[in-house]
Amino acid sequence: MKKLFQILFIIFIFFTIDLLAQQTGWFWLNPTPHLIDQYSVMFPTTNVGYACGAYASVLKTTDAGSTWVVQRTGYQYTLNTIFFIDESNGWAGGGTYLLLGNQCKIIHTTNGGETWFEQDPTIDGQVFSIFFTSVNNGIAVCESGQILKTTNGGSNWVLVPSGETAQQRSVFFTDANTGYVAAANDILKTTDGGTSWNVVASSLNHIYSIHFPSSTIGYASGRDGSIYKTTDSGLSWTQIYEWSSMNIYSIYFTDNDYGFAAGVFGLIMKTTDGGTNWTYTFDQSEPDNRSIYFTNNNDGCVVGDIGNVYLTSDAGGTWNNIKSSFTDVNFASCFFTDNQTGYAVGAGGSCFKTTDGGETWNTLTTPTTEDLTDVFFTDNSMGYAVGLHNSTMIKTTDAGASWQFLYVPENYGLQSVFFTSSNVGFISGSSNAIFRTTNAGQNWELKTTPVSGYMNSLYFVDNNIGFAVGTSGKVMNTTDGGLTWLVLPLNSQSDLNDVSFIDANVGCIVGASGIIYRTTDGGTNWENISFAPISELQSIQFKDDGIGLAVGFGGAVARTTDEGSTWSVQQFTRINFLGLHFPGNDTGYVVGSSGSILKTIDGGTLVSGIKPGNEQLTVNDFTLSQNYPNPFNPITNIEFRIVNSGFVSLKVYDILGNEVASLVNEELTTGEYKVEFNGKGLSSGIYFYQLKTNNFIETRKMVMLK
Repeated sequence: MKKLFQILFIIFIFFTIDLLAQQTGWFWLNPTPHLIDQYSVMFPTTNVGYACGAYASVLKTTDAGSTWVVQRTGYQYTLNTIFFIDESNGWAGGGTYLLLGNQCKIIHTTNGGETWFEQDPTIDGQVFSIFFTSVNNGIAVCESGQILKTTNGGSNWVLVPSGETAQQRSVFFTDANTGYVAAANDILKTTDGGTSWNVVASSLNHIYSIHFPSSTIGYASGRDGSIYKTTDSGLSWTQIYEWSSMNIYSIYFTDNDYGFAAGVFGLIMKTTDGGTNWTYTFDQSEPDNRSIYFTNNNDGCVVGDIGNVYLTSDAGGTWNNIKSSFTDVNFASCFFTDNQTGYAVGAGGSCFKTTDGGETWNTLTTPTTEDLTDVFFTDNSMGYAVGLHNSTMIKTTDAGASWQFLYVPENYGLQSVFFTSSNVGFISGSSNAIFRTTNAGQNWELKTTPVSGYMNSLYFVDNNIGFAVGTSGKVMNTTDGGLTWLVLPLNSQSDLNDVSFIDANVGCIVGASGIIYRTTDGGTNWENISFAPISELQSIQFKDDGIGLAVGFGGAVARTTDEGSTWSVQQFTRINFLGLHFPGNDTGYVVGSSGSILKTIDGGTLVSGIKPGNEQLTVNDFTLSQNYPNPFNPITNIEFRIVNSGFVSLKVYDILGNEVASLVNEELTTGEYKVEFNGKGLSSGIYFYQLKTNNFIETRKMVMLK
């Protein structure tokens, strides 16, 4: 009985670890599933489907598209295409762009997307389309006329001659031997499984997509609404449709006559007569649709930009966008009084409140329609928000149930609010204004400052020491509780958006062009931290544990673990992030335009599966990656990253907690490592591997199937 209890306890512990591991990093609260551009969708079965897109995002559905789960690939690069041969075995392809090295990338899963690992084609350029005729045999088409072929499930990819130099967007096979490639203005054909290719059509209008509903009849779509058709297995092609400026990115036929296409401006097209006539819907204000797929004559799915996912169950008669959002308000700021209760403010005087950690949000009524730029609470009940025009400031004393105007003299655009106690607070904004109150906002005194322009942000280390930053490189500080302000030397003309300090000496400023300035002497001297090519960083916060985060345009989240000396960055969407707040060390929130809200419960760790080109190459986080392949028989690989040199152990345990292998047990220097585990001699089942250093420990599960 005691032994049984130990077994159940161990299973419970590792099951808990598994659940927690699924909540690492940042995840979307609004909208759901997310606001990431999706470029490809396919369904290996009627109910199970996958989509992929920017920032290595992968979505999975098991209910025919009604709900989607975000899968974590562990990478950041663009994924242009996804293909599953069955529910478990799939591949996604894309790459990094020129700024980050223009590297071709293919990732593979054998367990339905739970874990992904890289297959390195070792060529430059993007992968745009992948097609597998079996679990082993596949073709990937890329930039510069490159065609890749594998005969072992992608473990090895080899270049095959194509005779082309143009970008190749689509590949489709009608059987194991016969396939077609859309190669810009040409169409290629193979009859030997992709070993050799011949041009069968030329001078077409840049083909994006190709699809065959049967062995003889096929369709291709491209620029300017061009649609081409073949009835002789691709030997000849005839243009059957044209629509100037309306690019058609994807085409799919459920049989020889019924077909659908998707493209720019939310375009969705349908034909019932083999492409002779088409009906369509589109709206020039809508984002582009990128990929379309049908599982039968009635049920189809379209994915596109900013996370749009459309479903039809009546053969395209109606399309419903299943992306869910409680608002599309542009949020500027958020503040949480604890891990569960928080507020988000933004355009048009909007204010929303959550009491369950962001799962649900309620609209709060405010007395203004001015855009709200910042929010701050001094306790669970009392809070303040400021607005962009007319010296707008509002206050609540009942946790947001009601708000009243506070009088602020004259007509200022207010950008920031910060309180050092329940009574003493500060606001800043246009015309170098900094106001101070000592009676909880009932009266505000304008303080004289020696600069001009907007003061965008305020931060106080304690009751006396504070900092203010603004346009054209303006930085000021106070050491007497805001009574007087002095200019600090900073050789910059960049607009500065936010400031945060760890203590009276160490702090950082963020601003335009992704710039970060750092000081270690209270602002006497500033270091310009070289950083990633982000157009703008908007908000920064150092937590109590000394870890700092910043957010900005293009969905950027940056993180430092060494007091701002080096930063890593991850982009989540092309939507702008504007506000950031951590009520504690682990739980944090990000808000931005289009109603975007993200959450973390692990201190905001970032994906580290790409080695950026222009970003800081300093490693900021220990990581233990999922083994690959998984399941395995009997060999698998385990990768991990070490931040600080020191003693490292990597051990494997069985389900009872018995050590079965010691893979690493020595001093290691900072860097990335890969070790091989050979389970020969062990029985099939669940095993656990654990990485341990002086200040890091993590355990993951793996499965051996013989």
